[in-house]
Amino acid sequence: MAKSLDDIQDLDELDYGENPNYDDPDYQPQTKSWIDYSQTYPSEDPDTDPNDYQDPDESGDSGKTSLEIFLESKGINPMAIKFTTEEGTEEIKSFDDLTPEEQLDILTYNNESHDFKDDEISLINEMRGSNMSARDYVEAIRQQAVIDYQNSLTPVEESIIDNFTDEELFIADLKDRITDLTETEAAEALSLEKQNETLFKKKMDSLRETYKTRESVMMEQRKQEEAEEAKKQFEEYESMIVKTIENNNIITAGEGSFELSPDDMDDVASFILDTDANGVRHIARAVNDPASLVKMAWFALKGQQALNDLDAYYRQVIAETSKTNYEKGYEDAKGGKSNAKSYVKKPEVKSSTPASKKKLLTLDDIS
Repeated sequence: MAKSLDDIQDLDELDYGENPNYDDPDYQPQTKSWIDYSQTYPSEDPDTDPNDYQDPDESGDSGKTSLEIFLESKGINPMAIKFTTEEGTEEIKSFDDLTPEEQLDILTYNNESHDFKDDEISLINEMRGSNMSARDYVEAIRQQAVIDYQNSLTPVEESIIDNFTDEELFIADLKDRITDLTETEAAEALSLEKQNETLFKKKMDSLRETYKTRESVMMEQRKQEEAEEAKKQFEEYESMIVKTIENNNIITAGEGSFELSPDDMDDVASFILDTDANGVRHIARAVNDPASLVKMAWFALKGQQALNDLDAYYRQVIAETSKTNYEKGYEDAKGGKSNAKSYVKKPEVKSSTPASKKKLLTLDDIS
């Protein structure tokens, strides 16, 4: 049976709080790697570790200066440093736009000099690990507190045995042990047992506890089976999503195409499958955000055609530019103009020494 997001949770009935900005270049929802790099980029060298794969964009040829690398190691984006003005508004500047005094303050800043307690450091790290803003993190905790309170009000599953009277339980137990017992015989047995009401009550209390223990074990076993089945369905769904991403890693655009890198595929899988600190999948939060939902719907309906149109447009521009350059070169050639470069070839020196008697050069001859 085909699975959909409805199999995970009812998106329309959930309150996800304030949604993150998915257009933010710093947005990173993933919490674990979904894509198996060794399968995506198999190595022909058995001694090569597949985890050593490095995206070209992350190679050493990134063009970053030592200063930019140093600032990033301190958790500072050199191109987007936030400042709070005296009016309380935020401004974003690059490191190069700062005054020498401001640059010196940042370079001498020690982010380990704060006197934080261990539990405070743990809280900050947990908030950073959630990839949420401070406001979203607090809202997630608030929502989780509401859910926990609602769960505490959920009535405990009622025992079926408690719905039986002592007399009904006696007859039910008797029929369970004696399969061909008639109603008359059961009534006679009950009447005989109740001749001593005190003893009958003790027997039934003991019998009720026995059945309730069995019932509790059965209920726990059923919950465990349901949890395992739900986990199995989630794992199957996650596996299906990852396999679908790997099988659709080529994006066509008109006459051309491009291949998703492992990091790109991992980001897509994380956006669909990972959850925030409140246990809500990132794609569910996006669908709950009207702006994100509209973008997703537009791309689902018009995205492929837009890529095709862009490809066709740029191919046309390139063709027209090439044609214009060709015609200009042709007209210039007709008018006697030429942009061709002239080269003077050095005449070859003929040697009178036969080839068989030429001395071979060695390293000593060069040095």
